Amino acid sequence: MADVKLYDVDRYQFNSIDFHASITQHLALTDKQHLLDIRDAGTEDGYMREFDGDHMYIFNLLIKVMRFVKDSFNRPIFEQFEFIPDQAQDPYFHSIVTDPFSLSQLEKNVNSGFYITTRAFESDLFRAFDAFRLGSPIGSLRYGNVNILQRFYVGLFAPSHLTLPQEFNFASAKAGPGNPFAEELAEGQPGMEGVGPATSRILTRHRYFKDDAQFRDLHLNMGDWVHIINPDDATKPIPAQLFKVFTPDYSSHIHITVCRYYRPEQTVHAPYRTFYEDEVFKSGNYVDLPIEDLLEKTFVMFATKYSRGRPKEHLWDKRRPLYVVEHRYSPKSKTETGGFSKIKSWNACIPEEVRKTEYEMDSYDDQQKPASLMSPFMRGIEGPGRIDENAPPPQEVGPVAVSNAAIVAEQVKLMPEGAMVSASQAGQGSMLLKKQQKDYMLQQTTQASKKIQGELKKTTPIYDKPSVKRDRKGKELKELDRSIQSMCKKRNLGDHGEVTTIPEETAAFFERDAETNKLKWFSGMPMILPKRGQTAYSAEYLLHRLEGEPQTKKSKTLPSISEESLHAFDDFCRNTFETQKESRAETNTTALNASEPLLYLSESISKTTNLL
Repeated sequence: MADVKLYDVDRYQFNSIDFHASITQHLALTDKQHLLDIRDAGTEDGYMREFDGDHMYIFNLLIKVMRFVKDSFNRPIFEQFEFIPDQAQDPYFHSIVTDPFSLSQLEKNVNSGFYITTRAFESDLFRAFDAFRLGSPIGSLRYGNVNILQRFYVGLFAPSHLTLPQEFNFASAKAGPGNPFAEELAEGQPGMEGVGPATSRILTRHRYFKDDAQFRDLHLNMGDWVHIINPDDATKPIPAQLFKVFTPDYSSHIHITVCRYYRPEQTVHAPYRTFYEDEVFKSGNYVDLPIEDLLEKTFVMFATKYSRGRPKEHLWDKRRPLYVVEHRYSPKSKTETGGFSKIKSWNACIPEEVRKTEYEMDSYDDQQKPASLMSPFMRGIEGPGRIDENAPPPQEVGPVAVSNAAIVAEQVKLMPEGAMVSASQAGQGSMLLKKQQKDYMLQQTTQASKKIQGELKKTTPIYDKPSVKRDRKGKELKELDRSIQSMCKKRNLGDHGEVTTIPEETAAFFERDAETNKLKWFSGMPMILPKRGQTAYSAEYLLHRLEGEPQTKKSKTLPSISEESLHAFDDFCRNTFETQKESRAETNTTALNASEPLLYLSESISKTTNLL
């Protein structure tokens, strides 16, 4: 793909023309009217609505419109998919695609009157899209062009405001993951609304939610993994997980809420960081998109399951990409790991509807840990991210970083010498170019914002520090003189007074300031006083107790009781108990009054007191 100027402010600040109007300006009046009629012909499941009329004319009109789309080299994209590539020239295509179909076969069927329904025409059209997408490696020009052409076609049946110009690959959003403009500069800049559409939580107001959705041949449930068109680079679609399906209260058009994932080349990372093959990183952002941004289904596995097996065939097509995730990534994080944090709970990362369900897998006999690869920038892969030049040494980060640095060093040794030099030079050049572009863009953004607000360029006046301090009413304030001479004058002690210094012998008992070595002096008692401890006895009282003299105050302790008194008390209690027992036996037919137990108790207490 051609180099996209992500830092060019003109890419984001533009007077967007109507998507359908930009197409119809190349058509005759009759064709223009038919195309505008097609705009409202989309059904809820994404297919074109059936109609009574000349199908051959409408289908040829759609093919004619698709021929308008050109790639970055000004070549019609449609022509790149007109014919199936030769097997000798492209063995990869034929090793993956088992049922190839080209757009020339589609056009031939249209002219022969083969398609009598709109669904039959669109099924073969998307069959051709899918064949060329499967037969093209991710990152190749052909892979990106088929995504652009598909997004252009589905935009014909959606409202115009949901499709941006081709500078954004006809996506509905202006920026993808890792776009430095959206992440660093879109916030607070006038005219940049929609550059960063992500939110930190799922929005729920003013929308009607659905349990699932049908978009052409794709049935979507909560938790499904999909590829989203990337407005920055169509050759690398965005892996995302479906969280919500809804229709806004102002429209009947289906939208989806997804959580987007980062690729390694879309992150800022240390040069010694390693990555798994096809590894992605969970973001903390949720994006609302029209369903037309969806390209195909894919699958993402958590690292613990990725090493144990693969999903069943009905969940994942082996011909499509399979990603592995182990970390979160936040571009604004300033931790030692550079914004990466290991996922501790996978259930917290997926929709609530699928947290209690487990998908079927074909398990391995033995656990297979994926291989680690060095940074994509050191392998010559470009992206909106970069290598962090200010990353701390691996020894300061931890043993894992040290181990990763050793793996990277071994991989560097295995690379050809010329290849490694070219890759490093390309990385340095790209970082320097990005820095220059960013500085230029900052200047350009400032000028654009002033132009939008109608402000003229002004120089910021430099104010000198006022020589005289004044209060709010403008009255001149006098500076306080805290010198000893000033204090002496106030107390009528003359110009100098008498200054007495503390002897060194006395100053040795007090604390000094660590920096100035001056004696610490406080004008009052400390605000935080020590807690009051237990009251200490005086020396006279302690001596008084040691001598054993009688105390003057009345003692609070009970007097000592002799053994004779205790025996007498026991005999009294025993005799009282036997007497009460005999009296109950004589009067067993009559109930005791409630006052009798009290009388017995009072008599016992009085007798016990006399004994003591």
